[in-house]
Amino acid sequence: ADIQKTLQLVKECQPDHIGISVSYPLKGTPFYEAVAAQMGEKKNWTDSGDLAMMYRSTYHPDFYRALHQYTHHYFGFISLFRRQSLTRRLRRLAAQYKHIPGMLKYRWRMRKYLAMENG
Repeated sequence: ADIQKTLQLVKECQPDHIGISVSYPLKGTPFYEAVAAQMGEKKNWTDSGDLAMMYRSTYHPDFYRALHQYTHHYFGFISLFRRQSLTRRLRRLAAQYKHIPGMLKYRWRMRKYLAMENG
């Protein structure tokens, strides 16, 4: 439900850019205290694109990686329908060769990971 709401928000707001992350437990916060016992040796990301889950989450880490990719392709696809100059629209139209297959690929992966979790 939260994932669908996020995608709907991106569609409605049509921002210029998006950034996607998973919850990152910062020391000294209530969230960190809630998940501290679940954290293994890894307590920091190597870079902002790491997206490693350092605690038990709702979904498998590969699901979140696929969701990250799917959302960026989805954003690239819906940005075609924004009010914009002809030049920008043509550039975005040319980019659809990667966004449409990307959406299909990562949506399939998300479903695969969900099916694996649900047995």
